[in-house]
Amino acid sequence: MRAFATPGGPNDGNCSTDADGDGIPDCAELPGTTFAGLPYYDWGARQGQKDIFIELDYMTSADPGITPRKEALDKVVAAFAARGYAVHFDTGTLYSATIDPASYNLGGGNALTFAPGLSLVAGTGITSLYQYKAANFDVRRRPVFHYLIFGNSQLASGAAGSSGLAELNGNDFLVTLGGWGLTASTTAALNELI
Repeated sequence: MRAFATPGGPNDGNCSTDADGDGIPDCAELPGTTFAGLPYYDWGARQGQKDIFIELDYMTSADPGITPRKEALDKVVAAFAARGYAVHFDTGTLYSATIDPASYNLGGGNALTFAPGLSLVAGTGITSLYQYKAANFDVRRRPVFHYLIFGNSQLASGAAGSSGLAELNGNDFLVTLGGWGLTASTTAALNELI
């Protein structure tokens, strides 16, 4: 048995088991219940299924490498499903104006102010992922959600560089495909984005 911390919201279920080991208590994966006030069942969480929830914030930019494509997220979901994991992205209103798990809107996901560089390390002179997370990530999501930003670059200059970075043994990561010359102008080029 384990106790589940729930900052900022009540639970409708009262249990301390997590048989599938996904970090969401079993009773919160039942219809009509919440965990920290959030309706994980309504968003697709199920008992006996390993669920992975990811809030995906993205920087506003005309560069197609920075804006996540639904087709690409669909492929990630399918790849994880083939291994027995259910991935639930939340891009907010990027693909749907209303809450719709199939369109990756779980009520979070934010368009962020553009920054040329983005880092996982605070105090480096580059905007930190953690600054964005503190301003845009609902505290009630912390026990379950991973946090992802689609940003421009990991270099202060904003020049193209590494495609991404993640915390080791953590839950935050970034994808940085700005300046890579990606385009959706032809089918072949679009395939690079998806």
